[in-house]
Amino acid sequence: MDVNREFFELSVLAGLLFSSLLAAFYLRRWFGLTPLLMTFGVIEAIKHFIAMPMRADFFGLGEIGIGSAVFFTASLAIALVLYIKEGLKAVMPVAWGLVTVALTCTLITACIEPLSGGANVGVIRLEVAPIWNLLVGSSLLFLDIAALAIVHGWVMRFGTRPLLSLSVAILAVVCVDSLLYSGLTQPGSVDPGQLGLDIAAKSLFGLFYALIAWCYFRWIDHQNQDSQTNPYTRLTDFFSVFDLQHRVSQLEKLANEDALTGTFNRRYLESTIAQQIVLDQQRGFHTGILVLDIDYFKDINDRFGHTVGDVVLRHIVMRIRGLARSNDCLCRIGGEEFVYVMTNCTWPQLIAKAQSICHDIASASIDMSDKTPAESELRVTLTAGAALSGDDGKTMIELLAVADARMYQGKRAGRNRAIGKAIRLLATKN
Repeated sequence: MDVNREFFELSVLAGLLFSSLLAAFYLRRWFGLTPLLMTFGVIEAIKHFIAMPMRADFFGLGEIGIGSAVFFTASLAIALVLYIKEGLKAVMPVAWGLVTVALTCTLITACIEPLSGGANVGVIRLEVAPIWNLLVGSSLLFLDIAALAIVHGWVMRFGTRPLLSLSVAILAVVCVDSLLYSGLTQPGSVDPGQLGLDIAAKSLFGLFYALIAWCYFRWIDHQNQDSQTNPYTRLTDFFSVFDLQHRVSQLEKLANEDALTGTFNRRYLESTIAQQIVLDQQRGFHTGILVLDIDYFKDINDRFGHTVGDVVLRHIVMRIRGLARSNDCLCRIGGEEFVYVMTNCTWPQLIAKAQSICHDIASASIDMSDKTPAESELRVTLTAGAALSGDDGKTMIELLAVADARMYQGKRAGRNRAIGKAIRLLATKN
């Protein structure tokens, strides 16, 4: 009973720890990564001074280190969350911050320990890790983060569920890290039983963090907030007066964003997305392109006016975003023309996505009662042309040309349909 209670308390600690990191990460919407970096600093100090010397009974099988099983695994899990939502560029400052805090804590301990005569200071048990252990741990941290990105991307290639991809990535990195760290810091003296117990503990907490992260993605941070309706916009603007870099990033965002629909624009498509397609091909990933054009959009503008046309455009964007995966991208490149970029996909997945978009748009009505009294509702359709990198080209220009040609083929065939490579799938007719 005592063992179960001790593990329950440890699980509560792990849940609170990871939830605090996710809460700090969520605040990036308004304050950038500063809250996450500060939280990381505090947690790393707690791990170094308090948690590292502490051990807990693991289901009566033996003792595990709280610092490595709970705190270290939480750091890996939040790094994966950061990578999934913001990319590797955002992860590296956090990794550097973790290493800096670890070095600083070690330096402080090395300075205080001689003054304390090796005794405990309050509840803190001062311990100085060997310099080799520190260098190995710091080096493995960067390798771990890179491995998380690689393993997660590799697993996602098979179209797995988010929870499974999160779990596999964390478990794989935790196991390899434990083996490498033990082999490099304890050559010839590794206890297989203790090593297996440590890996089991880290794996269990890694699965626990993956479950929490999945819940976070599913119910809390499942889509980007609309900056136009963000209640904290004024607060962000106030702080941006003192943050030139933030203001520059906001200007870059405006330059890449379509003002009417909030989607990305052609500039973003031809620069950032074009570069990403090349990088993905180098990693063996295929990128799908859908050119989406609203059927008879000119007739809608001529009949109801451009105000209604704007409503139709925003309606289309809202419906497509509801079907998009977290890593997919939607760009508006013309008056009624959009480009949907589907990362890491296959032909069946791309065509299925095109068909689902066409079907969803065709089956959803737009309430017109407060805009045109003569019409209670309005229905529109899309025609889609698909292209896949590798099969249809290697550059954005080549893919757009192929997808655009197939879209016009769909127009000539009767509209409201998706055209792919030797595949024609009809959407639901009105």
